[in-house]
Amino acid sequence: MRGLGLGLGLGLGLGLGLGLGCSGGDGARSETGQEPGLVTTDPYDTIQLRFSWEEEEVDGFGVMWHIPEDPVGLVWVFHGTNGNLAAITQAEWLLIYNQLDARRVGIVATNSTDRAAGQWDLDDLDPDTNADFPRLVQIHRLLLEDTPLRPDTPQAALGFSQGASFTGSFATMAEAQGWDLRGLIKHQGAGLTSALPAFYVSAENDETGQTPDRLGPAAEECGAAAGVSCPHRTGLEIPLDPLRFARMPEFDQEQSAIMFDELVELGIVDPQGERLVDLANLEEVLANYQRASAYPAPSLVVTQLRVVWATHRLSGAFAAEEATFLESLLLP
Repeated sequence: MRGLGLGLGLGLGLGLGLGLGCSGGDGARSETGQEPGLVTTDPYDTIQLRFSWEEEEVDGFGVMWHIPEDPVGLVWVFHGTNGNLAAITQAEWLLIYNQLDARRVGIVATNSTDRAAGQWDLDDLDPDTNADFPRLVQIHRLLLEDTPLRPDTPQAALGFSQGASFTGSFATMAEAQGWDLRGLIKHQGAGLTSALPAFYVSAENDETGQTPDRLGPAAEECGAAAGVSCPHRTGLEIPLDPLRFARMPEFDQEQSAIMFDELVELGIVDPQGERLVDLANLEEVLANYQRASAYPAPSLVVTQLRVVWATHRLSGAFAAEEATFLESLLLP
């Protein structure tokens, strides 16, 4: 056990009044039904980084990075609305980082300047006056001074939600800055279409509308602008594995099974892990669950429910494919 102090007695009978609904999907797949880009870690394996972050502050904002020796490239990571560095270090993000590190691709991330909304400046495309980009230039200089990064190291960007939208604005400013930007990864967001190749990821049940019918056309527009195919992949809802929560360091397998059993008792999933609640009431369902749970850390469980239900959360399902895509663009 990992210190959450979970007891075995449920004693629930909490009457959440959760609406019934249908579950769907059997895993992650491409829009065209191609071979799935499955998560390479079993649900019960704790996901751990292959490396340790370096951290510093630039103009009062936290920065974290990992630059391997002789890096193939550098990937900027941009969080979504209300996000921060903590949000992009959750378990599923680590799957992508590990795949990038295995290909000797460096990673750097910081917080957006707007801390009230937790958003990036999409509108001002002047690299000198944009609310975020001048600080990114400072960070790049810091990496050139303190890491193996070279001035000619090619770059790419990866963003989620509003951060995905920012990748297009970032591309415009990076070009004006003279940076060698090669490609983008857009998780559940679109933004400006640049002439750069981009990899789009949507989710079957994305409550913000970043579903295949929206991001599919965006990927086609990207392909027309870039002159190459811009892949589009869609994460589908999957059943909840009883040991799913053990992928987070806060839970071991026994604790994960206990949390799963509580979800069954509350009528949120059936014994096979299929969803029983209506996603139209998603926020109410999750709020009721967090109030009703008899155990610590229900918010961690909520994050995993959002992922397996293919809502507005990064899944990491296509981590290897995304990293291979970027590597192909970054290599000489």
